[in-house]
Amino acid sequence: MRYTLVATAKNEGPAILEWVAYHKMIGFETIIIYQNDSDDFTHETLKILRDMGEIAYFYNRAERGRHQVKAYKRAAQQAAFREAQWVLALDLDEFLLVRADGGTVQDLVDAMPECNQIMLNWKRFGGAGKTRISQDLVVETFTLAEDEARVKTRLTPFKTMFDPNAYTRCGVHRPQGQLIPEDQVRICNGSGLPLNAYEHRNFRAKDPGQRALAQINHYITKDAASFVLKSYRGSAHQANRAIDRKYWTRRNYNSQEDLLLAARADAIRDRMQELDAASGGRLLDLRDQAIELHRSRFDALMEDSATVYRDLYTYCLENPGLAIRD
Repeated sequence: MRYTLVATAKNEGPAILEWVAYHKMIGFETIIIYQNDSDDFTHETLKILRDMGEIAYFYNRAERGRHQVKAYKRAAQQAAFREAQWVLALDLDEFLLVRADGGTVQDLVDAMPECNQIMLNWKRFGGAGKTRISQDLVVETFTLAEDEARVKTRLTPFKTMFDPNAYTRCGVHRPQGQLIPEDQVRICNGSGLPLNAYEHRNFRAKDPGQRALAQINHYITKDAASFVLKSYRGSAHQANRAIDRKYWTRRNYNSQEDLLLAARADAIRDRMQELDAASGGRLLDLRDQAIELHRSRFDALMEDSATVYRDLYTYCLENPGLAIRD
């Protein structure tokens, strides 16, 4: 089967090589990435990966707050989208973790009943008490998450992998433009359960099976310094959404350790090094430069004692969210 991954990016220089390396490793033959307005070596990294044939990369012009939707419409025109058997859209802070034996996208599909949508619940990872931007991989730095059983009783956001012969394009959480009759729609979740086996509402659902076959690891806050920079940049698809104290408090889950993806860190690092070698040593150098740039930008925000971002950082330090949450 052919699997295609779609994403949008802006100023994701520190993590984008890790993200691409991992998702190529688990079986996405094609990764389509749309980037806009980055100035942290994201463009340079993506251009090299494109020239190496590892990804399809395009610049994404759009009105503020519309970049994600515009990118999904543009991606649907690409041959790699139309020719795929399965498509998934993720953000750069989301990693698909396949828990089915084998750990690849193919293993996930093989474990599923017949369907044309797979609702993959988030598992939200918090900052784990980290305060500064690390050189380490995202997946090994942040290993504290929401309680494993929480998804059984709480409606939790999901992303959807889908058959592009049944829908015209990606949506933020669900595919858009249904092409098949309603009686042909077959939906299951990340435990392989049919739609009538769990409660669902809009872009959120429960999962009685607790993500038995797959989950989306969502590193939504990261460390306190990265969160401050995220607040400074704003939301990719909701231009007016505040990324503030309330956002940190509500989304910073650190209730239970989850090492499933961290266990693959060495394999991800090996894949990153292979890509770097094929690039002539440029990719890891760009990653290092991006990390240093993000650190310096954070330091610049902190130098202004009157800035709201300094206050936000202080709040994050004083409220690390390490208590168990229900």
